Amino acid sequence: MLNIFTIVLNGMPYIRDIYSSLYGIDCRWTIVHGIADPVLDTSWCRSIESVADDGTLSFLETIERDPRVKVLRQGRWHGKTEMCNAALATFDEPGTLMQMDCDEIWPAGAIRIVPTLFDISDADAAMFTCRYWMGKNRVMFTNNQYGNNSSYEWIRAWRFEPGDRFERHEPPILAGAKKYLKHDVTSKLGLVFDHYAYHSRRQIEFKSDYYGSDYDPTAWDKLQTMHGAVDISTILPWVKSHAISFETP
Repeated sequence: MLNIFTIVLNGMPYIRDIYSSLYGIDCRWTIVHGIADPVLDTSWCRSIESVADDGTLSFLETIERDPRVKVLRQGRWHGKTEMCNAALATFDEPGTLMQMDCDEIWPAGAIRIVPTLFDISDADAAMFTCRYWMGKNRVMFTNNQYGNNSSYEWIRAWRFEPGDRFERHEPPILAGAKKYLKHDVTSKLGLVFDHYAYHSRRQIEFKSDYYGSDYDPTAWDKLQTMHGAVDISTILPWVKSHAISFETP
């Protein structure tokens, strides 16, 4: 069984696109909704009291009619790791576990291939490369720089047994997972996803509230006016090392 989980607060429009990508796929998708308190591996984040819903809640009510979908709602959670483990507790069949963050979109063909990784290898988990979006027309896809740090990004699939639990969320470490398929293997199979982390101004405004003032929306605005290849570390205060982004057509 393919078991997929997503933790979300405000996920529109991307969570709608995730649902579209799962059309016709035999899977179970558990969505955990609510505010994550800044504890444990995300204790560096800020505490937020409330956030105006962006339409996510009504969308989740609609897709709950799909028997593949389960939604867990709670006003506040004791951190993101608790949210992840709440999702895992809903899966009662062994197979493949995938994490899809609410701003991550996978091609349907890639989703179908991921479970085969654990049929052809003895790996416990797999790491992937993403196209990391810094705006509507600006993207990054180079390994070993911001957005694709090969030492821990992006662990997104695991061999799963009911009762498995995460030790932490950032990066996601499933207890007992020791052998990882690396990016060179998964990329050759075309298993690359789109990560819309800074795709819209609304996202960077939220990150400024949740992560801190370094996440400056006006700096993001400046990046959107630039052309060609740009080292984002010269523009964005929260990026501390050389990282090249590219303009898309």
